[in-house]
Amino acid sequence: MPMAHVLEKVRMLRDRIGGRASRRRVDVPGTMSAATKSELRQMWLALMREPWTSMAVVPSDRGVPLESVMGVAAELADLNQCHVAEARGLSVADSVKLNQKIEQVVVGGSRAIVAVDPLTESLAAITIATQASCALVVVKLGVSQMDSVKTAAAIVGPARLAGTVVIG
Repeated sequence: MPMAHVLEKVRMLRDRIGGRASRRRVDVPGTMSAATKSELRQMWLALMREPWTSMAVVPSDRGVPLESVMGVAAELADLNQCHVAEARGLSVADSVKLNQKIEQVVVGGSRAIVAVDPLTESLAAITIATQASCALVVVKLGVSQMDSVKTAAAIVGPARLAGTVVIG
């Protein structure tokens, strides 16, 4: 699937977070191994024991590809039919609007998962991640720097940090 096609699907999902169309899966072939998907299912089961309504999927740094972050968000959303949105490249004003839409989804009884930019590069991402009930930090093996992972975890805060996802 060409990258432009994937990004167009992502834009459609972001624009429709409040509607049923946001529940569709974004297929991004080749971004996750079967082992990673299995680990995500196990993480999801653990997360289901905790009370949360919204989740930020946070890349540790710019070395984590967009399709990997969206792949994690989409895979998790598919496990429980959550709403999923891509919030990369947003302004702070747009992030406030997105947080309002997420709140509408949550009030309606659903959960929302949002993929954001690296927290060290975007105030909008910080706005979304710190308003979410919890956050997952996505780390790319051999690319992500430990300092970036620690910084992302510190910004999210220990109370909101649900865990990390390591991709190859």
